[in-house]
Amino acid sequence: MAGINNRTSEPSDAKIQAVIASILKEGELSQLTSRTVRLQIERKFGVSLVERKKEIDKMLMEMIMQKTATGHEEEEENERERNNEIEDENGYEEKSRDSSDDSSSEENRDQEIF
Repeated sequence: MAGINNRTSEPSDAKIQAVIASILKEGELSQLTSRTVRLQIERKFGVSLVERKKEIDKMLMEMIMQKTATGHEEEEENERERNNEIEDENGYEEKSRDSSDDSSSEENRDQEIF
């Protein structure tokens, strides 16, 4: 049975990812390092994860990239919504002006007739 990696006492990937997600949510991204994240995970589960360092680094980077991509998508969506609101406001103003211009023209025509 040599060469088999026994991880029965170590947390599953899903549990590690859940802790990473929590750390990313609570922490300031610019202040986090792979090492500090790994150490927090080790404290949480009470086991050394040095042998899984590269694996945890990869999980962390994937989650950061996903979070960053999601953040950019949300920013773009918010920008589109703001632009639509501005267009709606401008469109409403234009329609209001057009309507008032139409009524003024009608009044002028009525006055010319009399």
